[in-house]
Order: sequence, then C-alpha cells, then structure tokens
Amino acid sequence: MKIYCAGPMRGYPLFNFPAFDEAQQTLEKMGHLVVSPAEMDRTLDNFNPETDKPKDMRYYMKRDLPVLMECEAVALLPGWEKSQGAMLEAHVAFKCGLTLYEYQPGVGLTNTVSFAGFGVQPTKPLPAMPLPANPFTAPKPTWPVPSIWCCGGTCVHLN
Repeated sequence: MKIYCAGPMRGYPLFNFPAFDEAQQTLEKMGHLVVSPAEMDRTLDNFNPETDKPKDMRYYMKRDLPVLMECEAVALLPGWEKSQGAMLEAHVAFKCGLTLYEYQPGVGLTNTVSFAGFGVQPTKPLPAMPLPANPFTAPKPTWPVPSIWCCGGTCVHLN
C-alpha cells in the first residue's frame, strides 16, 4: 500500500525529521511504499533540518497535496492533530476517501481515524444568496462573509 506520512514538523527539534524517518523505515519494513514530507524536503529542496529555515506553508501544501492524492492511505504521526499542515492533509485525505491510520512509533499502523478524530461537528451551511445579473457591479453582501474556515484548530484563510 502507498502511504503518506502526516505529522507535526514546525516547533519540533530537527523539524521532527527523526519521527518521520522512523515511521518511514518501520512502514517500509512492513512492505509499504512510503511518502514522507521529511524525505521530500531533503531530496527535492536539499533542506537541512539542522541549519535551514522552512518556507511558508503554502509552498509545502502546493508540493505535498498532489503527492498525497497519489497515495491510498495516510499514517498520522503522534501530535498530528496539533499541526496545521497535518490537519489540512488529513482533512483533504478524509474528504477524498483515503484511509487514515494512527501511527505508533516502533509498532506501525494502529487504529483508523474517522471524522470524529477531527474534533469538529458538521455545521449547517450558510443560506444560498441569489446571484445578481452582473456580479462585477453588484453591491457587496451585507451579511457576514466568512473569511476563515476552521477544522479542529487548523484555520484556512479564504481571502
């Protein structure tokens, strides 16, 4: 099975590369083909976690989300739910029908993660607003337009 590793990086020593490397090695020993953002950082960007500073989140999402879509499942490393990038990757994977697994170091894939794992409840959508004849000259709506979408602590700015 082709598995994408998702987990926290920023704010961790060496950007958590040791945890990603351990997960990759464990899962490969189990016969899986593993895609690791840490390995992509090394090979595609020549990133050195000891000396380099990371690029912005948008750069990594543009690179990583298409690769994620080529996988069959996601291994969620410990602390994934506290990472904006990992939460976004997990949400995209979930919405696209990939299987999400918790990863336990040294053990491998454990439980599957369901929508409840995101800590959010489905919300009622905003009511539909009829479009004017010419949307470029129409007045702006007077009702509040959400500019931020949040999912379990991860927010995506839509503006």
